[in-house]
Amino acid sequence: MNRFFQEEITVAIIAGGKSTRFGSPKALAYLGDKRLIDYALETANNLSSNVVLSVARDHPFQNILNVSFVVDVLHNIGPAGGIYSVLKYSPSPWIAVLPCDMPLLSATIYQYLWQSRRGIKPVVAQSHSGLEPLVSLWNTSIIPSFESMIRQGIFSLHKLIETFDGIIVDLPRIMEAYQPHYFLNVNRKEDLNRIKEILASQE
Repeated sequence: MNRFFQEEITVAIIAGGKSTRFGSPKALAYLGDKRLIDYALETANNLSSNVVLSVARDHPFQNILNVSFVVDVLHNIGPAGGIYSVLKYSPSPWIAVLPCDMPLLSATIYQYLWQSRRGIKPVVAQSHSGLEPLVSLWNTSIIPSFESMIRQGIFSLHKLIETFDGIIVDLPRIMEAYQPHYFLNVNRKEDLNRIKEILASQE
């Protein structure tokens, strides 16, 4: 399989959320004959051979998925805790962050992010709806600054990206094949039906 990143990058699927609005672990919800996490794994495996699942301590994936887990070292601070934990774990200088609940996300987006890097600044996708912090690249050199922000109680990814002078990649403007549905995410069970309709229209 040709992977854009080869071995240069660790891909982290963020799956540590509580799925409160969904009512059950949404990563394991089926969309057609595949689970949401299966869609995310397919995208991740197209990017790198080094794929990990960022999870909370009490995650539901044990004995279900044949993938490496990175358990949050800091608890109850949201996705920032997952990104920080993967940065601490990563054997590579860059990590690509991927949400577990965007089954239509295109791997090509990460090529645009990769090509937009400058130094060690985070690189973050911007969709037609705004900033997409869970579609992003982070460099391990930022760990000390990340730790400093966490000590100050700053856990918002938007605030972290702003503080680190993150590079914002305006995908609707620069990506020829951009589709708004790339960034459709699943928060509630009814969201699955909307995405099913899009998948059916593509067959």
